Parts: sequence; C-alpha cells; structure tokens
Amino acid sequence: MYPNYPVRQDQLISIWGVGQMINFPNGESLMISGLDAWEKMYEQITNMDEIKIRDTRLATRLKVDHFRKPPDFRDKSSGINIENKGLKIPTVRFPKWHYCPKCGYLKKLTLYNNGLIYCPECKKNQRSLPMIPIHFVAVCKLGHIEDFPFERWVHEGNYCKNEGKLKIRTGPYISVICSCGNKKSMSNIYQNAALNSIKTCSGQRPWLGEDDDTKEHCGAPLEVRPISASNVYFPMVEKSLFLPRYEKKHSQKILQFIDSKWDAIDILLEKAGIEGVFDLAKRNNINFEEFKNALEERLDDNKKSKTKQKANLTENQYRKQEYLAILQNKGDSNQNFYVVENNIDDYEIESFFSNIICVPKLKETRAFCGFTRLNVYNGETIEDMKNMLMLSNKINWLPAIENFGEGIFFEFNNKRLKKWINYDSVQNRARRMINQYNKDRSKRYQSKRELNAIFILLHTFAHCFIRQLSYVCGYNSASLQERLYFSTELQMQGVLIYTTSSDADGSLGGVVNQGKPGNLEPLLYSTLETVEYCSADPICIKSEGQGANGSNLAACHNCVLLSETSCEENNNLLDRCMVIGETDDQLVGYFKI
Repeated sequence: MYPNYPVRQDQLISIWGVGQMINFPNGESLMISGLDAWEKMYEQITNMDEIKIRDTRLATRLKVDHFRKPPDFRDKSSGINIENKGLKIPTVRFPKWHYCPKCGYLKKLTLYNNGLIYCPECKKNQRSLPMIPIHFVAVCKLGHIEDFPFERWVHEGNYCKNEGKLKIRTGPYISVICSCGNKKSMSNIYQNAALNSIKTCSGQRPWLGEDDDTKEHCGAPLEVRPISASNVYFPMVEKSLFLPRYEKKHSQKILQFIDSKWDAIDILLEKAGIEGVFDLAKRNNINFEEFKNALEERLDDNKKSKTKQKANLTENQYRKQEYLAILQNKGDSNQNFYVVENNIDDYEIESFFSNIICVPKLKETRAFCGFTRLNVYNGETIEDMKNMLMLSNKINWLPAIENFGEGIFFEFNNKRLKKWINYDSVQNRARRMINQYNKDRSKRYQSKRELNAIFILLHTFAHCFIRQLSYVCGYNSASLQERLYFSTELQMQGVLIYTTSSDADGSLGGVVNQGKPGNLEPLLYSTLETVEYCSADPICIKSEGQGANGSNLAACHNCVLLSETSCEENNNLLDRCMVIGETDDQLVGYFKI
C-alpha cells in the first residue's frame, strides 16, 4: 500500500486481496504478495495490539489463531509518537511481459522490477517511452496464473532457436512478430482451448514468488483472460457477527483492559495462572476481583467457542448461534453486541412478525480466506484456499477487518408462514426458481441447496426494505446489508438489516431509530406500497425468469435488485410477488394473506 498507490483496507481483504492484480494510473500493474511477505512486513511493527483481531468463534472455524488488519500507511515524518510507521503492503510486478507503445517491442521483466521501465530499443534513438504491461494473462481453474506464452505462441509451441526479439504489431488485428521471421495473429486468443496445442499450466503462483515457467507440473488447460476480467479473481470472504463474551455486570473499563492486554494476559496465564496477572491489573489501577471474574468468563467463553466449532458446524448451525444471541437479548452497551427487544404488541401492524428487535451495537468480522479463478467455486475447501495464500505452514493468521454498526432484526411469524407456504401457487413459483438456481450451481460444480419459498420471501423482503429504508435512515442502499437466517431444520426464519463502518464508534443510529414503534409501521407499509408497482410492469411482474441465471421472477433493477455490497446471494432468488402477491392471485403474497 504505497503512499502514491493508495488501496483501502477493506479492498485488501476482498477485490484486491492476495493474488490479485491492480492496475495503477501510471501504467504499472502490481500483484498483492502472499502472507509470507506480509509476515516479514509485520516484523517491523512496534505495536501488534492495534493490528490483531481476536474473534475466537470465527478463528476456530477457519482454524487459525487470530486475524490481522492490513496496516494503514503512516508516513515516517508524521510525528515522533506515531507507531507502526512506513508499513507497506508487499507486491510483485505482474504481468511480467511489457511492451513499448511506440515501437511494439516486447520485454519480459522479473517479479521484482521496481519503477517504470523504458523501452531499450527506442532509447537508442533518445525517444524512449515507459513500457506498458500486457493486458491479458493465462489462468487455470486451480488458481494458477502466468504470463501469456508469446514466444511459444509465435513458434507453435516451441522456443525460438535464434533467441529472437519479439514485437507486437497493431492494425486490422493484433499480431506478434519474432525477429527470426515468424509471425502469428492473436485474434483468437480468447477462444476456448486456444493454448491447448501450445502449453498447459505450469502451476505458477507469482504472488508467492514462484516464477519458473519452464516446468509443467500442473497440467490443467490454460484460458486467456484480460487482466481486468471479473472471472480472473473471486475473493472468498467469511463474515461473522461478534457475539458477547460476558454477562452484563462488568464495567467498560474492565472489558477494554482485557481486550487491549489479551496477548500479555495470555502469556502470564500460561506461566503463572490467573493469580499471575494480579500485578498487571494493579499497575493499571484495575480492581482485581472484578477483573478476575470477567477474565474467568472470557476464558470460559473461549473454551466453549472452540468446543462448538470443533464439531465442524454447517453455515446454518453457525448462524444459529447469532440468531439465538439476538433473540435471547444477549450483550449490553459496554460490549460490541447490544440488543434492545421491543414488545411486538407495541407495533401497530398485523401478525407478520413474531419479533422485531433493534441492535444498536454490533461488530462484524470479515476474514479473507482465499480466492478462486474462472469459477466462483471449483470444489475447493477452505483449507485448500488458505494453502494458496502462503508457503509456510507456520502462519496461523488470516487478513481481516472489523466493522462496527447497528441493525434491525425481523423474525417472521412461524404460524403465518406455515399457512402461507401451503398454497400451491406459492410452492409452484418457488420450485421453478430453486430448480433453475440449482441447475446453474451444478454447472459451476457447486452442490445443491435445500431451499423453499420462505427463503425467497425473506430475501425479497430484505431487498425491498433496504431500498425503502435508504430514503429515511441517512444511509444509501449500498451501505446497508442483509444477513439471512433460514433453516427449516433449525427453525430459523429471520433477517438482519444492518450497516457497518470501520470506525470504532460505529454508525449514527439512523437505522435503529427507524426500527422503533411508531417509526417502523409507516416505513413497512410504504415498503409494501412501493413494491406493488414497478416501472417495468407488466413485463417484470409477468416474467417467467430473469436475472443473471434466470432464477428470479418478478424482480428487476427498477424494483428489487441491490448492489453487490448489500446482497448475500448475488441478486438471485428474488420475487416480489411472494411479498405482495400476483395481479390475479393475491394470496401468493405473504403480506396479503
């Protein structure tokens, strides 16, 4: 993260994570290095407390000890009392092939070339220009990436016997020319199997410093893609709500002390037991008895979290813990999880919901655990993807960020849901959508998901509510997110609408305020009124299938769809008819029965 190449922290654990290429305005293309290089960068840190994130529940699930934030850049001249100055995210230069925009000369650099490179051919005539990286690469479905094999392309799979120089020529079509006389068009490089007769994948992982393109130890087919293509890099990010560790009786001073000094406490506990931290508490003017009680709760919570996660919980079982924490009114204002339950009878609405709960404080941890190429999912486990991020097996952390915010939780009325889902027309619409959705998943090597109409209702309601909420809460719709809690087996039927910010002070209260009795009712009814009509009707409401893979029915950009930052399901499985009913069958809508 160079001072003149700024990258946001949240981008480094998502779209521009380890193994991704970033194109900068001056023509340089850099790839974020693996965690081994990050480890060396972290060795320069003087205060690890502000870098480490401790979320035992998520860390145990991902089988790491802790998480680390990508450091923000602090100029070395910014002040004598500023810690962790001059830290930069490590990168390598990729693609290595560069060309001269003036003469077309091709030159292959190394992963570690720094700064702008000038054309050596034009330099002879004193009119050299900075060379530009080639804008396409070769990738395989196992996550490897390498430079386009120009020399073997122009020589039909072989290397030039005369070690000729290569140039790119533009015109009606792009071609590559060797000084030995060979020439070949590049017009068909994006076709399937274009490189099959040239070479197969050599298993290169340049973000880890692997640079040998003469070996062919992977053997998978290569596909050529522009470096900016969306399917060159799919980041895998695990999200988790931080659950309260303590009862409500402890002061904020005690809790902040334990969190900030956890590494020191952990070492003292290992050496001398709980009595060994007495001096540490005394030096910081902390009441030892209160500190001891809170610490014992923290240790007990850590033990319980690790025990639960060792059972390899499914995604639904993992979310059930959050679901219960919200319903059981856990946490308090001194912690990063605070729930305020309102009496459902205080809301002047019908029995659509069994619970409406405001969450004034929450913390979300987002951990980067790997990436895939070409397909969103190629059959990898989380361990497979983690292994692509590092060479050393001693690295026991992953990059992550933590965001603070607020939200509103809706638990749908189970009795009303059972009545609604028994309508044949509801089941028929849901079956069409889910079958199409699973058909598309099978093409991408993903397993079938067991869903029903209730999931589609929860998801569509969340979208409709977010769009309407954005008009009154002070946040745009891209800043609001959904977290769906659905499982017939585990009896979950709820949705959390929330917003988060990287600022430790969290958000401004605009979302929670709209969830209070007296404010929520007009917002809910205006949501239902707005979604009754779409500017694309009657085409939208009569749709037989729309969206990226045809798994949506009455849902388009004019009425239901949200930005990628807001939706957990990539805008799939949406149908506003399940919220407000069809034109000729109102009972399809949950809010119409």
